[in-house]
Amino acid sequence: MKQISFETNDRVLNELLKCVKIGREKYNLPHIKIPDVTYDVKGTYAGWAHCREWKIRLNGEMMMDHLDKFIESERSTVKHEMAHLITHKIDPTARSHGKLWKSVCKALGHDASRCHDYDVTKYKTRTYTRHVWSCPCGKSDEVLLTAKKHKRQMDFIKKDPNGTFGFYVRNHKKCGRMVYLNKTTEI
Repeated sequence: MKQISFETNDRVLNELLKCVKIGREKYNLPHIKIPDVTYDVKGTYAGWAHCREWKIRLNGEMMMDHLDKFIESERSTVKHEMAHLITHKIDPTARSHGKLWKSVCKALGHDASRCHDYDVTKYKTRTYTRHVWSCPCGKSDEVLLTAKKHKRQMDFIKKDPNGTFGFYVRNHKKCGRMVYLNKTTEI
């Protein structure tokens, strides 16, 4: 993860201070303060608001790649998350992206969009292993199994080498032979 500079952290805190002032004045919430901020979100999430803890978690890597848009634009993630906190202070039962949240967003200068539009291809952190099963006759479609289903299938084969109790992958209907593991691939 890229290091968050003091200047960038100050920009985030200044933007949050503006939002707090609007919340105090417009919604009569004199006791709200700047929330705790961490930059530890990973993956494709831009940020999370933890309303009960009065805390905002931001994706530091994504923020550094889209700095101005992330902090100060009308689609700012910082304003989006702060709107969640203010909405929760006004009405703890309000829907997370409902009418009240949208009106708070507009008061903060946010366009009330639910999702960010950052390019997230480089932030994908999780890969999945798929096991490709097929019939030796070559006439069947390949079947992709998750690791859990693959393990279960392997357990069935160990218990019943003839394949009569196969659960996820059965005998091939065209030739009657047992479908077998062809290869393992990353997705």
